[in-house]
Amino acid sequence: MSFFLEVLIGGLLSGVMYSLVALGFVLIFKASGVFNFAQGAMVFFAAITFVGLQKEYGIDFWLALPLTLAVMVVLGLLIERVVLRPLVNQPQITLFMATIGLSFFIEGLAQWMWGANVRGLDLGLQDEPIQWLTDKAGINVSKFDLTAAGVAAGSIVTNMSTRVEAMPNIDFQAFALRFEVEIARDLWMPLDLDDTPLNANSTVSAGGGHVATQPVMGCPGQPLEIVIDAVNQGGAPGGNKPAAGKYTEVRFTNEELLPGLRPAPGYANWRTDGSGRIRLVYTPVRADQSKLFLAWVDGQPLGNIGTVFLKPPNQCNGQ
Repeated sequence: MSFFLEVLIGGLLSGVMYSLVALGFVLIFKASGVFNFAQGAMVFFAAITFVGLQKEYGIDFWLALPLTLAVMVVLGLLIERVVLRPLVNQPQITLFMATIGLSFFIEGLAQWMWGANVRGLDLGLQDEPIQWLTDKAGINVSKFDLTAAGVAAGSIVTNMSTRVEAMPNIDFQAFALRFEVEIARDLWMPLDLDDTPLNANSTVSAGGGHVATQPVMGCPGQPLEIVIDAVNQGGAPGGNKPAAGKYTEVRFTNEELLPGLRPAPGYANWRTDGSGRIRLVYTPVRADQSKLFLAWVDGQPLGNIGTVFLKPPNQCNGQ
């Protein structure tokens, strides 16, 4: 029975420490939208830096602690600016692979800076059983594990209480709101309520419609007009009728924006007109031959797919 209790208590203490690690993953993901697989490597870098400052440079414990914090702040800023920020709006698999590669880089950097030798850190806590508990109940519980679990639990409780206390008191006074509309995936535009009154039709998804190019075939370097006719989805207010006043964008099927795409005269606000039509102008290059593209209306792709068709080079002056 005593062995069972030892294993149970040891597992619970370890679980508390693992929960602190999990909390770190959650906080980073909720703040940045990135599941940071390099978190363990960053903890390793902080630990080896903390020990290295003491062992290699003879810096006092209480001075090495703020210096390590400063180093980690600088490292975090560099990672955000150099690695994560350029990957904004990229597929999740890209961020996944980037953080895995970052973990290997940080581990290598730590060993390059401080060496690969094993170092010990004396915190004044011995990894030995609590004697009175052993004598009274015959159960061995490590002082070190109990203290570490206590610190981890205190950190978790402090974090949770801080989040509750940080909730602002709402003062019901006049304030201004800024509305934005997603005109395409991850592409937002301010919504002027003075010019666009809110009504039931302003949120109807334009999922149906038609996409065409004029002319059907052109040459590289010659403007191509993309004509989009959007229709509201059936079963909603305004269903099966022209989707008027809808923000519109065009992307290739790999979700890349068509470079240099611009609205035709009369459509400067990137909205469909009263008939649900909008004309956009694009200048293709030879590499665009046979590329497929989708029209996004109010953040929803139309069911019809467009294609860029170009004439042979011998009909386009060799282009």
